[in-house]
Amino acid sequence: MRNKKKNEQRKGFLIKRTNEAEVIYLELVKELEGVIDIGKDRVTLTLLAQAINMVNACDEILNKTTDLKSCTIEIALRREAARTIIQLANRFGLSPKDRKLLEGDGNNNFINDEAGDDL
Repeated sequence: MRNKKKNEQRKGFLIKRTNEAEVIYLELVKELEGVIDIGKDRVTLTLLAQAINMVNACDEILNKTTDLKSCTIEIALRREAARTIIQLANRFGLSPKDRKLLEGDGNNNFINDEAGDDL
C-alpha cells in the first residue's frame, strides 16, 4: 500500500529519484516548505537532491580507497555535483547569506558570512 502511494506521487514526474535521493528531496521540501513554491521547483529540487546524493556516494568510495589515482571519475563527478549544489543552493537560500538576499532586504549588498568565506 505504501509503495502504491509513493508511485502515485511520482507518476508523470520527469526525473526519477533513487531511494537515497528521495530521502534528501523530502528533507529539502520539509526545510523549504512555506518559503518556496514546491510545485514549481520540483525538478530543480530533484536535481539538487541528486547532486547531494552524488557527493555522498563519491565520498563513500573515496573514503574506502587509499589510491586516489584510481578514483579520477569519482573525483570529477563529485566536483561537478558540488558545483551544482552551490548553484542551486543559492537559488533556494540554503545558506544564511543567500537567505538574507532572498528576503529582499535593501541593505544586503555586503553581508558578513564568516562560515561561507571559509568555503
